[in-house]
Amino acid sequence: MTTTTATKKLDIVREVIDIIRECEADGMEMCISMQVCLYLKDNYGYDRSEATQLLLGVELIDELGLLND
Repeated sequence: MTTTTATKKLDIVREVIDIIRECEADGMEMCISMQVCLYLKDNYGYDRSEATQLLLGVELIDELGLLND
C-alpha cells in the first residue's frame, strides 16, 4: 500500500467519524448507516455492503481510540 492510498483511507475514516458525530449531535443516530452509505457511494463509489463494512470498522476504531486526531 502506498502512502497516498493510506492517507486517502485515513481521510475517509475521519470523514465517516465526522458524519457519525454530526448525526449523534442532531439526535439522528438511527440515520448514521444511511448517511454514511450515501456519502461513500456519492464520493467514493462504495456499494452499500462496502460502506456498511467500513462503517463497522470505523465505529470500532473510534470506540477503541485508535485514530490519533
